[in-house]
Amino acid sequence: MVDFEPTYLLSLSDEDLGIHLWAWWIGYQAEKKGVANPGRDFVESLRIGTLKADTKKLSRIPIEKSLKCVAENNPAGAGEIFRQVLLDSNIKKSHSPLVRKAAEHMLVQSKKAKLPRTKPLDNGETIDCVIKRLWKEHPNYKAKELWSIFTGEMTNICGVDARVLDGRWLDYVDFEGKDRTIAFGTFSNKLTTMKNKNNS
Repeated sequence: MVDFEPTYLLSLSDEDLGIHLWAWWIGYQAEKKGVANPGRDFVESLRIGTLKADTKKLSRIPIEKSLKCVAENNPAGAGEIFRQVLLDSNIKKSHSPLVRKAAEHMLVQSKKAKLPRTKPLDNGETIDCVIKRLWKEHPNYKAKELWSIFTGEMTNICGVDARVLDGRWLDYVDFEGKDRTIAFGTFSNKLTTMKNKNNS
């Protein structure tokens, strides 16, 4: 059980927090439905379903509003709402199970994002190697700017086996032929970790 003191989540920008939340929602729903590799059709169906959701449970209204914001392509709005959910002292001790699951999963994923991905791509590089190389080539670029270059580079490396979903996820196939996904939030976390290590 993860201690419910999401300091890391609260340190994220509203937009990154919203992106993290949506990535969790996709994984959560995929697991519930037994979908091993949720692709474009699954994500689009989930987006439409999320927009139609209308919960009657008061404890779930804030997270539903957050998810609807992301589904409407407003991750910053989603992050702003979810941040208030995490900070609200009146409900902090009694968060709904869904909010707790979201925060705990996002904290676990943030720790995983700091671990190096050792599976090499077709050109022998790992994901971390690609990110570090591009950051060294463009040291002044922000995460959003470097993400565009990164997805383009991954397309060059993986060819038709790499595709960007909704601008925030990159699906690709590794050298073993396995489907992989990296979210912008994970990419941003890795980039921040590299910069912090470089400055320490």
